[in-house]
Amino acid sequence: KAEIAATVKTIEAINKLPSMKLISTISLILMTTQTLFSQTSTNEYYNSGKQKMDSSDYISAIKDFDKAWKSDSTNFTILSDRGFCKWQTGDLDGAFDDYYFIVQNASIDSGRIVQYAVQEIGFIKGKEVKLQVLDELIKRYPSFTEFYDTRAYTLHSLERYSEELSDLEYLTELLVTLMKAPTLSDISSKR
Repeated sequence: KAEIAATVKTIEAINKLPSMKLISTISLILMTTQTLFSQTSTNEYYNSGKQKMDSSDYISAIKDFDKAWKSDSTNFTILSDRGFCKWQTGDLDGAFDDYYFIVQNASIDSGRIVQYAVQEIGFIKGKEVKLQVLDELIKRYPSFTEFYDTRAYTLHSLERYSEELSDLEYLTELLVTLMKAPTLSDISSKR
């Protein structure tokens, strides 16, 4: 999308030159067509991979997810599903790599898929690795409450109760602080 906006600005500048209007218009049409085609093929590959995954044809699904990911490397659902398929075929390192890539690169706005990736990492590599990943995430996103909750649960399952209690106490403080934060309606009413 950012590339399209930059290209449109360039084309607008070129359009100011009378002899370049036709060329720039053609360029815009080609670029738009390419973007739409790319999105269509991403969806087609993803949907095909999803159907194959649902019918347990994991190797074929991985191939389709590879194509979809190559076409749209910002859609972390593709990577998550590919990781699942790799896990089902016994490629634990490949599955871990996909899930860890999500953890490292997905924005916090993708919280649910990041949480899912963390859970899967725990199943693949064990609870200690899961804790390391959660520690990384908490350092990056110190007010994202779900990571503390997940870490506390993991600590509990490892019978590390004092660390669990510490996380739960901090989580409680964090939630109280977040609940006291002004809302948009609070700010609007003070105007």
